[in-house]
Amino acid sequence: MSDEPDQSRITVRLSLESVKKIDSLIEEGKYKNISEFIREAIESHLEELTSTGPSKKMTLRLPRNEVENIDEIVKNGMAVDGEDFIRTAVRDYIKEKIRELEKEELKRAVTND
Repeated sequence: MSDEPDQSRITVRLSLESVKKIDSLIEEGKYKNISEFIREAIESHLEELTSTGPSKKMTLRLPRNEVENIDEIVKNGMAVDGEDFIRTAVRDYIKEKIRELEKEELKRAVTND
């Protein structure tokens, strides 16, 4: 039985540690309740796994000190937000690596001629 015509009720078992972490997020006001947290987590994960558009969302884990550094950069107005900073940093890093690859390919082409 479902509460709403377009919803289904399921039961999930979680470790006590996970429940404590979720409860902490609820206490901080980040979520109204555990159901909201679980719905959002599942939707986010499904979007990540099934994304087919021109961009794909990726999950990134960073050491706490790096996150704090990014937060400081944002706080000082050097980036719009953390995601924007990371996107820009990754884009710049990829461009540099592509340039390095192109230089290596050019060197190989010259030495093979």
